[in-house]
Amino acid sequence: MYEGARAKVAAFIGAEPGEVVFTKNATEAINLVAYTLSGVNGSGPVQVRAGDEILITEMEHHANLVPWQQFCQRTGATLRW
Repeated sequence: MYEGARAKVAAFIGAEPGEVVFTKNATEAINLVAYTLSGVNGSGPVQVRAGDEILITEMEHHANLVPWQQFCQRTGATLRW
């Protein structure tokens, strides 16, 4: 049933089932994206580098602000809102 749900979500968003990742909450998902894009601990190739900009809104919850602040410290990117 779990993999069936993954397949349904993948079809809905136009992805392959192997590209769908379930997390327990939004904060975990945001952190996973931030760490993966910055290549921390071999999590993948660095996608964002010094000089790049991360754009968020002024209304972001603390849980979505801090991961991007830390991300910018790791990569040299600039955080803008």
